[in-house]
Amino acid sequence: MKTRWHWGLAGLIVLMIFAAVLSTDRCYVEQHLTVILVVVCAWLVGFLLASGGTRLALLAIALAGAFFYGTVVHPPPHVIPAAEVGSILTMRHAAISVQGYKQHHLAEGYPEKVPAIVPNCRARGYYEFTYTRERSAASAIADRFTLVAVPLSRPDRGLRSFALTEDGHLYATKEHAGRPANRNDEMLY
Repeated sequence: MKTRWHWGLAGLIVLMIFAAVLSTDRCYVEQHLTVILVVVCAWLVGFLLASGGTRLALLAIALAGAFFYGTVVHPPPHVIPAAEVGSILTMRHAAISVQGYKQHHLAEGYPEKVPAIVPNCRARGYYEFTYTRERSAASAIADRFTLVAVPLSRPDRGLRSFALTEDGHLYATKEHAGRPANRNDEMLY
């Protein structure tokens, strides 16, 4: 019986290289951990059970994936739609919490403060978030709120600021506006 330990060692080394490359994008791994684990386990089993030519092909595929990963998955630093989407998802998540609070505190309305807003992994390092509640003239309780995502200052990023209101409308500034978005900015939806 032939021993396959040397092929197993080669496979593990390739997987470690691929894991090191994936770890450079913590957010991708957080969002796709189950899929990554299934694919890696399937690759390793296939690699160990395959013949010599197929093993070399599997090695080439894994190494090519590790080599080209950065150019396919990561856009250039000045193109950051993922950070903007991450900021909107963060605000939507926080809005659900705020609206749930109002449903359970009818006499108070929206909360005065919210716990620290945890940014979506794509918005980390790009945006900071604020929450304010408001009371309209016709209401005795806080019946309005605004969640705002303000880009951290770096002029080369060209990020927009976003504001999400209690009615679900999303407002955005133009790139490089240098101020937080509000209800008077362009409504995206």
